[in-house]
Amino acid sequence: MLLAATSAIAAAGPPPRPPAGPGPDPSLATHTYTYADAPVGQPLKGFAPYLFPGDNYTAKFPGGLMWSYFALNEVMKDPSDCSAFDWSVFDRALDEAAVWGRQLAFRFYVEYPGGSGTHPGNGIPPCLAGKAALRTNGQWGTVSPDYDDPDVISAFTGFINAFADRYDHAAPAAPPTRGSASCPWAWSGSGASGTPGRTTGTPRTATRT
Repeated sequence: MLLAATSAIAAAGPPPRPPAGPGPDPSLATHTYTYADAPVGQPLKGFAPYLFPGDNYTAKFPGGLMWSYFALNEVMKDPSDCSAFDWSVFDRALDEAAVWGRQLAFRFYVEYPGGSGTHPGNGIPPCLAGKAALRTNGQWGTVSPDYDDPDVISAFTGFINAFADRYDHAAPAAPPTRGSASCPWAWSGSGASGTPGRTTGTPRTATRT
């Protein structure tokens, strides 16, 4: 009988440190900076509480933002025309944020498991009914359109461009977060990372001047 001989191989260990780089140029001037508080009203600073119309925000943390989700079918309501938009739900939110001296950080979605509490779970625009294949997302209990369908892509692109044309430089609107998403946390890193779905990036943002 032959026995295989084995020998322990020592770990190589870490590689040697590279030589130290050159020190700072002594001819450069040294600048000393002091800390200064930014003004409370500075946009995009502080906590962003959820926007619930009618709530009193004077007792909440100071800041320049409010946050809200919107279903795409809340602004794309026409069952026969994907280029028709009703912006009233979004305009009301902008007005509410402005009352409290804040900007609105927001996200439009197509599917949201269970809904947001104030907005529906299914955000598929009715103008896409019968045009795109649908699938049920068993993990989250939502209905997803085929995000590669040409009609879906065309509808989303039309929404993005119409939104930018209307709200580019709108004072109460902070930059949108990653554009129109499928499940709202698909790209945000909160909730469940790796959620199946696509995000349609926003080529232009509605930002404060």
